Amino acid sequence: MIGSEVNGVPALQEGYSGFTPTELPASLLAVAGAPPAVAGLPTGIALAAVGQAVGGAFAAFMAKTTEWMVADAAAVKTAAVDYTAADATSAVKVTTVTAHDVASALKVATKAVTVVGKAIGVAQKAESLVHPTTT
Repeated sequence: MIGSEVNGVPALQEGYSGFTPTELPASLLAVAGAPPAVAGLPTGIALAAVGQAVGGAFAAFMAKTTEWMVADAAAVKTAAVDYTAADATSAVKVTTVTAHDVASALKVATKAVTVVGKAIGVAQKAESLVHPTTT
């Protein structure tokens, strides 16, 4: 129950009137009354200095890593522009029709017409054999 529910309510305050905190252990009371230990002070100072040095070294490492990443990003952007230009050039080469391409296409079309004509002839011959016309 929070304090705001107890404040101003006599019935609830009576329940807490007999509350007494537990006694502190003797070992804690002995530490609380003792002077500060100076033996750990040099160690603490040394660790603080090491922490500062490590923090500085890490910051320098991160700065250098960021510099490398920026340089790599610039190189990647340059390569992307080069590849885009090469792709555009290739697309122009692929879509450009030459006289040789036209001649090849005409040869293929002529052969296709010939094959279709032969297939129609064979189909007509087969049809006449299955259903002979009587004249």
